[in-house]
Amino acid sequence: MLIKTDEYKNLVDGYWQVAGYHRQLQVFYQFLDVQFKTQEYAVKLEPMRYSKLFTMSEDYNINAVYPVYIWLPQWYGRFYVNSMSIPADMALEDCPLERVKYLAFVWNWIGFNDPYVPDTKEPDCWFGITKPETENAADRLEKVAQIIWDHLRIKLIDEETSDGWLKGHYNEDKPECSVTGWWLLKRLPLSQLADSYQVEQLLVRPICEKYSELSNAQ
Repeated sequence: MLIKTDEYKNLVDGYWQVAGYHRQLQVFYQFLDVQFKTQEYAVKLEPMRYSKLFTMSEDYNINAVYPVYIWLPQWYGRFYVNSMSIPADMALEDCPLERVKYLAFVWNWIGFNDPYVPDTKEPDCWFGITKPETENAADRLEKVAQIIWDHLRIKLIDEETSDGWLKGHYNEDKPECSVTGWWLLKRLPLSQLADSYQVEQLLVRPICEKYSELSNAQ
């Protein structure tokens, strides 16, 4: 059968469920942007690519392995930078890496169909801090962030720290990944971040406190 009628009958409901998921993520990241700027935890973080998120979308190709990417990216994400060390007239994306020691990140994953990550029972939220290094310290932050976005989830976890962060590093054996250094990561089911209090206590506060701790330890 060319068209499966049972799937067709569920198409409209499925479309609106996807649209609802997109709207919720939009509100989620808008809330994060505001909270990270408040400096309540002694650090002020600003989002890169302010008007859009990092996604796994590619140009639509009906012969691609994952042609659905353009309609429902499996991953959405944002990188955040301590803007206090960046000149006011410089865009965050254009800032050289040497001016910033750490990048914070928050990513959402739909929870399935990723070749490098086992499926989960529900959508997942990944968040953490990374200290990236490149051979050229003048590399633009946006370039570095894109490399991290493309490769972090397939890199190696070394240990779990005493305060519950997963610690990993970038795989230097991958020639297409020109970033070295380390990252700290936590993962939560998205359902645990259902209201503003949970997002503040389980995500915003841990990131800001860890970012501040690392910065003060330099």
